[in-house]
Amino acid sequence: MCGLLRREFRGASLVSKYLARLGGLYGFSAESATSVDFFLELAAQKIPDKSLLPGIMEELNKHLELRMFVAGPRESIADYACWQAFAENARWASLVKSGSYPNVVRWFSLIEVSLSLG
Repeated sequence: MCGLLRREFRGASLVSKYLARLGGLYGFSAESATSVDFFLELAAQKIPDKSLLPGIMEELNKHLELRMFVAGPRESIADYACWQAFAENARWASLVKSGSYPNVVRWFSLIEVSLSLG
């Protein structure tokens, strides 16, 4: 056996998903877990791209019109991953200042407060 199938949890992505499942931050149904996966991929692959950020923020702003969290009715690891990806994108601050994304800014502030409360 080459060791590929050993059950060791390594790497930030795998460990964070494992811990999120243990802590109830990975969705409460198959549908919400799939939504979490979608937003985790968005945070890892697309939000860091400065050229894609305006379009993502526009779509997310619409998505958050009637929602508090990105992937379901309560906080999930997807909220934290997206928050971090936005915070690390150099273009984020200038887009926020435009005032065009009030729902994204509201959500971002909510997650920021949640993170500060621990």
